[in-house]
Amino acid sequence: MTRRAIFATRVEGLFEVAGKPLVSVNAGMPVEEALSRASCILGTVVDLAMNVGDDGIRGTEVFAIQYLVEMAKALVDASSVGEVVTEAPNA
Repeated sequence: MTRRAIFATRVEGLFEVAGKPLVSVNAGMPVEEALSRASCILGTVVDLAMNVGDDGIRGTEVFAIQYLVEMAKALVDASSVGEVVTEAPNA
């Protein structure tokens, strides 16, 4: 039986209020999952940006793009400086 190394996220806070994160990425989550979620979020941002009307972008769309990008960035940042953990051996 061999153990294999897996990469896990570190804590990454975002949306600070009074110097403390309102929301955070949890430590110990599989990096592959975090990056997959970041990709989905960024895909949504692309769709939103591509569907901006001829009248320009509305305030709610700017707000949505800003927060979605911040969430994706937090997932990527938590993944890029994560930790290596060992998975239980395969049976």
